[in-house]
Amino acid sequence: MAGGGARKRGSGGDRAAAHRTKGAASETSPEGHPNRRDATTPDEPASKRHKTGAATSRSSRDTSATARNAKRDEGGGTSAAGRRNRRGGSTSDAAAARDEGGGKRSAGRRNRSGSGTSDAAAAREEGGGTKAVGRPSRRGSGTSDGDAKRDKGEGKRAGGRRKGGPDGGGGDRLAEYRRKRDPGRTPEPVPAGPLPHGDDDTFVIQEHHARALHWDLRLERDGVLVSWAVPRGLPPEPGVNRLAVHTEDHPVEYAAFAGTIPAGEYGAGSMSVWDRGTYRTEEWTDRKVTVELAGGRVAGRYALFATDGRNWLVRRLDPPSDPARVPMPRELAPMLPVRQAGLPRPASAYAYEVDWGGVRVVGFVASGRLRLVGVDGEVAADRRISRAVEALGATEAVLDGELVTLDGAPVYVVSDLLYLDGVDLTVRSQEERWALLDGLPLAGGCQLAPRFDDGPAVREAARERHLPGVLAKRRDAPYRPGVRSAAWKRVAVAP
Repeated sequence: MAGGGARKRGSGGDRAAAHRTKGAASETSPEGHPNRRDATTPDEPASKRHKTGAATSRSSRDTSATARNAKRDEGGGTSAAGRRNRRGGSTSDAAAARDEGGGKRSAGRRNRSGSGTSDAAAAREEGGGTKAVGRPSRRGSGTSDGDAKRDKGEGKRAGGRRKGGPDGGGGDRLAEYRRKRDPGRTPEPVPAGPLPHGDDDTFVIQEHHARALHWDLRLERDGVLVSWAVPRGLPPEPGVNRLAVHTEDHPVEYAAFAGTIPAGEYGAGSMSVWDRGTYRTEEWTDRKVTVELAGGRVAGRYALFATDGRNWLVRRLDPPSDPARVPMPRELAPMLPVRQAGLPRPASAYAYEVDWGGVRVVGFVASGRLRLVGVDGEVAADRRISRAVEALGATEAVLDGELVTLDGAPVYVVSDLLYLDGVDLTVRSQEERWALLDGLPLAGGCQLAPRFDDGPAVREAARERHLPGVLAKRRDAPYRPGVRSAAWKRVAVAP
């Protein structure tokens, strides 16, 4: 709960909970700037021109600079591979379009934005080989869909250079797996005996909260689990390609593994079984795998196809499992309240929230990444906020709320839920949306806005704490994006 308040019904509980909002709001973003937008640091300049005593013609200088720039920007160039990205927040649509065809150059970049972790970091975490394992990502906020487009074109550097396709390269299929793990330090299974023989029809998807949240798809084949790390999970609908990094084969015993890999070990973090079931093979080559999955959460035909090195793409071939599924919107304008001098009547038709006076933002959550959008565009999220949404895992949601400062820390106070896992909730009543919102595991940097029945008590508490006022929301009202609606009323504090 924001400010530590609990949802208590009745006058006394409302007054006490409202009083706990002391020192809550600020007019600025977490960084101290009103609705500050992220900015992009331009690429590092070309190397300095060598000074000579002789005069050099302008055409010669231009030719040399052009040559140097071409060499620097070449896919395998050392300078380009080592560039650092210092973006303050989520990637903009323009950047997403620019980066969609990323190529080899983006593969070696470190992302140093200040908070949540990009898809590339997840790819390096699981598929990067010895060289890529230790690279941290310091991304400032949730990752936009543009990052997934950029990462699908990463070069060999992001995934290491491993010979052979999903059938391996011969020899000991588990040699790389054993090399990366110490059986005395990790709870993961590290079998030493011969490979078992199964029916080549078991699959498992594991949710891995490592440095970067991702999902591991594993298909049993020839005594091992052929594995891919999928930073954004399998797409639930056709027409979407997502990065899938081909990692080392895992033992079949890994299909039942769930637990915590200790810090300092390869893939450190918590792992759980997200889905399991059987699959049927339609095609299996070194460059393409087509299967039909039959699990508890995922069912349908998927194709994985190699692009460069260990980088593959995964695409759903069937329609969504739920024919009524609606894709998550990329943009949604917030509903706005009208101003009113006094509390509305009848009082029983409304519930009341604190008017925090923060920065109003709509949050788009997918695959544990958060993208915040305010009235002027995308807004950078503090690391604490971005990390909090990872608890949502594979949940897709659109949230409405405010960026405020509570007890000196930036917090995203969430007051409404507009979309959830393929369902448009804007047509539902306020109380229905609140009931679904209460079921989301939000905590830490993302907190649920407390709401109350006693309007006068909340208004008085807001006045004592020097907050702007209260918001009265009709319990039966739908959400009308971009509309200033009388169903929501902003009531200033009493003089």
